[in-house]
Amino acid sequence: MMRASDLKSIHALVAVCMTLVCGSVAQASDERLEGLDGTVKSVMDMLSIPGLSVAIVSGDEVLLTRGYGVRELSNDDAVDEHTLFALGSVSKAFTATALGLLVDDGAIDWDDPLASHITEFRVADPYISLNLTIRDALSHRTGLNPANGLMMANTQIGRDGILKRLAHLEPVLPFRTTFLYNNLMYIAVSEVIPRVTDESWEDLIRVRIFEPLGMNESVANSATEILPENLARPHARIDAAIRAVPYFDMTTAAPAGGILSNAVDMAQWCQAQLNDGQIDGRQQVPTGVIPTTHEPVIHAASRATSEFDHGLQFSFYAMGWSKRDYHGRTMVSHDGGIDGMSAFVSMLPEEDTCVVTLSNLSPAADPHLGLYGIHNWIHDRLIGDEDRNWVSHLDTTMADLKSSRAEQQEQIQAQQAEQTTPSRPLREYVGIFRHPLQGDIVITLDSGELRLLYGETFKAKLEHWHFDTFHAHWDQPGQPPVPIQFQLDTTGQVANIDVGDRFRRVNE
Repeated sequence: MMRASDLKSIHALVAVCMTLVCGSVAQASDERLEGLDGTVKSVMDMLSIPGLSVAIVSGDEVLLTRGYGVRELSNDDAVDEHTLFALGSVSKAFTATALGLLVDDGAIDWDDPLASHITEFRVADPYISLNLTIRDALSHRTGLNPANGLMMANTQIGRDGILKRLAHLEPVLPFRTTFLYNNLMYIAVSEVIPRVTDESWEDLIRVRIFEPLGMNESVANSATEILPENLARPHARIDAAIRAVPYFDMTTAAPAGGILSNAVDMAQWCQAQLNDGQIDGRQQVPTGVIPTTHEPVIHAASRATSEFDHGLQFSFYAMGWSKRDYHGRTMVSHDGGIDGMSAFVSMLPEEDTCVVTLSNLSPAADPHLGLYGIHNWIHDRLIGDEDRNWVSHLDTTMADLKSSRAEQQEQIQAQQAEQTTPSRPLREYVGIFRHPLQGDIVITLDSGELRLLYGETFKAKLEHWHFDTFHAHWDQPGQPPVPIQFQLDTTGQVANIDVGDRFRRVNE
């Protein structure tokens, strides 16, 4: 359970913010939004979210930008409308728009193969290597192995390094037939930008999107050395308590999920989305670019939390956006999450409304469910439909999830074989294990304890589970344990590590 001091801190500060309307810029008093503060407070209390901001836009009018709670549990710095949060995969729509600008320039076409602009682009399948297009990469219809785990976390690889390693990326589903989310493809497709313009992805985002739209406080590359002052601190649930965790450096993967923004700037983004690139009647993004990113490309299964959808009849992925129905209307949306942060943007274009929520709690702690509930509450009131109590629905959903997860944990625990020991002495597990795509895992023995190192950042203690399987308990707080299975060859020597991908031992 969360510590009483943490709960007291959150509740007190949220209560103050509710009274003082922390960081509030309510441009217009809208009776339809009466009760918003109480709804947000209830969701934050239920999920122990330290801080959250909201932007609500109708057409070319910003109805509200507001902050709630605190940037970090250990102090009383309040979230305001200028507090920056990580967007996570909400960043993907910015990458798609950036490429759309180059399409409008005539420099590229949506259906150009990546290899026509990135000459060294290769994946393991020769046909896909030659034919995978910009549209394919942006719509997740490549069929390629997502391979996101360790590789996405290794900031030392760099985008050029990612491109080189993609030569080992295998298809796991037929090309262009099935939606399969792939962050690596967003990193790869972003490299079209410097090949065509001699500008970096970051520069194009800043100069041609942030500046024209008046998103003056947003940051394209969230490298840890340039973090701004008014930034929410990431939090995660650790040992049943909510605690601050280190900021996750998304430099390599920024085109897939590294943008920082706030409620004020995201309200500008919403206006551009609803008005085909116009802000205050001025065309800041060329006509047709943004609507094209909303166009469905491939059928996508409904999200796992479909209990927060109103009558799902269709579900597609476009380019950087999901598209489905909500109350008989079309909803364009995308969520995002990195370590310690969660975000959600949703709009009902037919109603000319857009909602943004940003929070500083890790997706694994279920804040996305809370964000969905807040969005639904807002959309329902803006369209005049108040038939569902989303806070009560969230409470019921969370109770069901808690029960389901407890059952799953019991099943996992029941699979553990008791009183087993590793097949070999611990010193024989020491070595370098290599995957052509993911890189190296280094196993060491320190004071009788096996340790794992991946890249320069990810370090873990290996705790024996059973037989030759260990659990990696990461030094970086907020990371869940990962099963590590050592595999022996026919001579009884440790030859491989299996962490979902197989790393083979190398002699160096």
